[in-house]
Parts: sequence; structure tokens; C-alpha cells
Amino acid sequence: MKTINPSGFKVNPKVLALLANPSLQFTFVMRIARGGGLIGKFARSVLLSSFSSDVTPGPLFSHGIYAPHPIGIVIGQGAVFEGVISIYQGVTIGSDKRGAYPTLGPGCKLFPHCIVVGGIIVGAGCTIGAGVFVDRCVESGGVVRRANY
Repeated sequence: MKTINPSGFKVNPKVLALLANPSLQFTFVMRIARGGGLIGKFARSVLLSSFSSDVTPGPLFSHGIYAPHPIGIVIGQGAVFEGVISIYQGVTIGSDKRGAYPTLGPGCKLFPHCIVVGGIIVGAGCTIGAGVFVDRCVESGGVVRRANY
């Protein structure tokens, strides 16, 4: 049985698939939430309820974030993202005891449940493995995993 669209407006299925993409939804709402204000607070509540993720007002993004599984991501207010970063589920980016936040270089990949804290610099193209706690600087192109950190 054919469904009839009363408005006569035809929607491309590719556009619908794009709009239904959770990564795109997360990135869009996250950018609104980081701005603060009333709309930012509303967007933050949407992130919490829809994705169990929290982005405080204030992180700096020079480009985009790729979040293929945007569940449980926490981004603190002073974090700096210098380029496109890949963030998987359960990642925390936050401050240390002094209140300093990390700076992430372009092309970094943060795999599930890693924690990056403190006033450190994670160089361009770094890979942070799953479940790793990082509180020291990482050279560009470095790979950090449990066995070598």
C-alpha cells in the first residue's frame, strides 16, 4: 500500500538518513550547548537525556568532532580542540586539580572510555587507546595504550 504525503513535498531518503544520524545530532546539539545561556542550558539537557553526554559551556572547537557512538561523552569547559577529533563512547576530557584543561591536536582519536585530563597537549594525529588515563603530554603521532603508558 502506497502512503500519501498530504503536503506533496518529496523527501530524499538520503537526507532523512543524514538527519537521523546520531553522530550528526550529537555534534549539532553539542555546539549549541557549549555556548551557554538559556538555549545552551536547554541543549545541554537534551544531550544529557538523549545521549547521556555532558558538554559544559566554554570548550573551544576550531573544526568538527566525529563521534560515531556519542554516548557517555563528557567535555569540560576549558578543553581546546584544534581540528577534527574522533571521540568514541564514554570518553572524558576534563581538568586536573589545578583546573587546567587539555588541548587536543588535529586528527586525534580518543577510543572508548579513555580519560584525558590536565593542562596537557595531545599532539596532532595521536591515538589514545581504550580505557587509558592520560595526564601527561603526548607527542604528535603518538599511540597511547595501557601497556606503554
